[in-house]
Amino acid sequence: MAFDLRMPKLGMSATKGTIAKWFKAEGEEVNEGEPLIDVLTDKVTFQVESPRTGLVRKILVPVKREVPVGTLLAWIGSADEEIPVLAEREAQAAVGAPIPVMAAATSSTGAAASAASASNEVVASPAAKRMAKEQGVDLALVKPSGADGRVSSGDVLAYVAAQQAAAETEKAFSASPAAKRLAQEIGLDLSAIARTLGDNRRITSEDVEAYLQSQNAAADSSVRPGPEPAASSRIPLEGIRKAIADHLVESLHNAAQLTISLEVDATELVNLRERILPGFEAAIGVRPTFTDLLVVLTTKALQQHPLLNSTTEGDEIILHQTVNMGVAVAIESGLIVPVIPGAQKLGLGDISRTRFELARKASEGRIGYEDVQGGTFTITNIGGAGADISTPILNSPQNAILGVGRIAKKPAVYNDEICVRHMLWLNVTFDHRAMDGAPVARFLDTLSTMIQKPVGHING
Repeated sequence: MAFDLRMPKLGMSATKGTIAKWFKAEGEEVNEGEPLIDVLTDKVTFQVESPRTGLVRKILVPVKREVPVGTLLAWIGSADEEIPVLAEREAQAAVGAPIPVMAAATSSTGAAASAASASNEVVASPAAKRMAKEQGVDLALVKPSGADGRVSSGDVLAYVAAQQAAAETEKAFSASPAAKRLAQEIGLDLSAIARTLGDNRRITSEDVEAYLQSQNAAADSSVRPGPEPAASSRIPLEGIRKAIADHLVESLHNAAQLTISLEVDATELVNLRERILPGFEAAIGVRPTFTDLLVVLTTKALQQHPLLNSTTEGDEIILHQTVNMGVAVAIESGLIVPVIPGAQKLGLGDISRTRFELARKASEGRIGYEDVQGGTFTITNIGGAGADISTPILNSPQNAILGVGRIAKKPAVYNDEICVRHMLWLNVTFDHRAMDGAPVARFLDTLSTMIQKPVGHING
């Protein structure tokens, strides 16, 4: 029996996902457990494996298309299995693709009853309802032409004609699995190539590449001679970069964000790390970073100022007893924020090991959706790039984020004398809807005190 592959729910907060890549084209065989698609969410790219062995009979959602959780993505089965028409309609309606029309001669009683049931939910003329029932058309999918939103018989006829034309175009040519996969990856309509080939010839991947070259040549020849243009390039805003962009814009749009900064003397923190470094690395197996030390101290400061360890859901501010610390990691495709759960229960050794493993998984592309879920506070360290002050954007729905600058030697006043000290900028962005500036300033003061006197606050 054919298996319907649907958009999985990747975590409690996930409501939709984007197809980033299909590893198989229609007609190709796939084995159970073999990677089938990459799904992009607002947090991570997640690889979905095939739930069974069979042929990819039908792909219903193309790459770069965002669909809700539960949407039908593809059918997997044997070559002689029939794909249920109603299920195919459901998926194609979700992505706005052409929907095959069931002819009256082949419509089953159940399909007609389904269409009639849908007709009762749509404002339509009696003639339109009768015609929809005869043609097996779901009136909910027909766009009304009238200003009153009423579907006419003419609207039904136009819909049927459009779907039949789309079906005829699809039947007019065939393509190899490689050609289909290449066309899906670049978002190309194969019917455009079919019209140039003629004679109903099977489209190959070489045909797709030749068509692209001809289109590029035509575009180049249309440019009038003139001065040599300045060199430029375009970077598509897609994939995880697009997801990050959408998430950050949504965060700025939905929260009243304000940043408060404080410069801190981190000399003793530097001295502490230098003292513990040899023995720590030998015992734990990883080098403790300043980020690791700051995770420990920030976690302790959050326990004294729980308002900053909160998230917003609707009209409620949720104060969390557990500190699930997100630590931003820069990877080739963008920025990802793995989470160290229950940081308040962990010592420096466990923090370092966990942070190191999460960063390695992120850099290798192995980060899982569960690794980026449930964060209550985030630290992002821009100091490694040489910056001092930043205004980080909230990792929604969290209500606060700490941006850490570089640790730099500067002249400073220490014990009433001017001397060289290791100085560090701390930048906290917070949601002004959830808190005012005073509690954030008090949090920074507590964290500053711990950084200046870390001995006793850092435990292994």
